[in-house]
Amino acid sequence: QYSSIETITGDFIGNSASFGGAIYNYGTIVSITGDFTGNTANGDGGAIYNQGKISSITGDFTSNSVNGENAYGGAIFNIGGTISSITGDFKGNSATSTVGPSSGGAIYNQGTIGDIIGDFVGNSGSSGGAIHNVGTYIYNDGIYSYQYNTISNINGDFIGNSASYGGAIYGQYSSIETITGDFIGNSAS
Repeated sequence: QYSSIETITGDFIGNSASFGGAIYNYGTIVSITGDFTGNTANGDGGAIYNQGKISSITGDFTSNSVNGENAYGGAIFNIGGTISSITGDFKGNSATSTVGPSSGGAIYNQGTIGDIIGDFVGNSGSSGGAIHNVGTYIYNDGIYSYQYNTISNINGDFIGNSASYGGAIYGQYSSIETITGDFIGNSAS
């Protein structure tokens, strides 16, 4: 059964879980307001794991992390879900894998995100130091294809993020409509 929450207000500090260190959403949340600091997950979504619908998230994400065999979304993991808007800075979030990929130091998106307003500073992962935006692989009647997932608009600076592929942003079978901001000192090795 899907749940529905109107408003969540408060800071989330030092929480941990297998998925979604602070919040795991498979339903509907209208509004989340608060800062997320030092939350961790062994799977995906150091602070938030979303497979439902979130209308707005307002707050800063600092030093959240995912550490596991496969690690996606140091701060936010969005898979098949929708997040209409995110407002806040992402600083020092990370995705670190013990075996496989570690994607999206701050945000891993395999769904739909509307507007992101905020700066990305010092985030890290193996692909997409700040943001990893990827399509969904679909098999239908003997045909393999990708469903293109999107981020509408990003307004913010990307400073000092790092990854092996896409120091700031990594995109595959996906789209970002507009990016407004400066890219300073990001690195890919």
